[in-house]
Amino acid sequence: MRLLAVFIFALTVLQLAPAGNQASAQGVALMPNYYYDISVIRPETPDDGDFTIRLTSPAAMTGCFKANAANVEMIDAGAVVFVKLEEGDIEIDRKTTYDQFGCDMSSGAQYTDLTFNKNTLEQNGTNKIAISSKSIGKLFDIDVVTYDNKIILDSELKTGVRLPQHEKEKTITHWFYPVNTVLVFANSLNKNPEMKKQINAVAASRGLTPLDMMLDGFKSPDKYLYFVDTKNVLGDTLNNKDTIVIGNITTSETYQGANGPYQKRAKQAVFVRRPTIKD
Repeated sequence: MRLLAVFIFALTVLQLAPAGNQASAQGVALMPNYYYDISVIRPETPDDGDFTIRLTSPAAMTGCFKANAANVEMIDAGAVVFVKLEEGDIEIDRKTTYDQFGCDMSSGAQYTDLTFNKNTLEQNGTNKIAISSKSIGKLFDIDVVTYDNKIILDSELKTGVRLPQHEKEKTITHWFYPVNTVLVFANSLNKNPEMKKQINAVAASRGLTPLDMMLDGFKSPDKYLYFVDTKNVLGDTLNNKDTIVIGNITTSETYQGANGPYQKRAKQAVFVRRPTIKD
């Protein structure tokens, strides 16, 4: 009989600034625990195959409070990974405040991050992640399908909250990019074929390879074109937070004149940056 591996750990929750003197603070569960938005992000320092499921409360808060981390019990049962979530609470500073003794204001939405590894899921034969809440029961059932360079998650909200079916069900395709993947873009790129043609030419002149040539089925979104710096041309000139200019393109812009609108050619910079956790 297979032994179940049980892991208990505290997961990352948005840590908001301390709300002044907490002597009179009271912990309350202010976040609605019957509904969360689900998304997939990239860990900032991932191992090969890592991905993070983020559960975000739909309610954002501003005021004198501090968010406490959630606790999670994770049970690896082979075909299914069971995740039992105990939501963190919010400490509210209830003492009277004045301008000269005000609290440090906090703001943001509460979220919980669950990090998994695609390779581990494959080795264990896992095809489902079941997330439940200690207070209300089932939250999400997530069907998992893994491929060489991507993972597809079909999630369904199970709390019984009254939402259209298309809002309860969500399919997320998460790609695992090669090393040195970059995003190349210019202002107002959305669905502009002429701009994309020129940007592709600039990227090629810098030795960048289109990502869709390396990942079968991948397609760049409208706002960015994805490339891989296979020759490490950018090297240390581009860190994880910088955006740099790698060239220029020429575009037509519309102006209003005395005789009506007219077109004028203008140069526009082409930028490059590395993917963020949400790209």
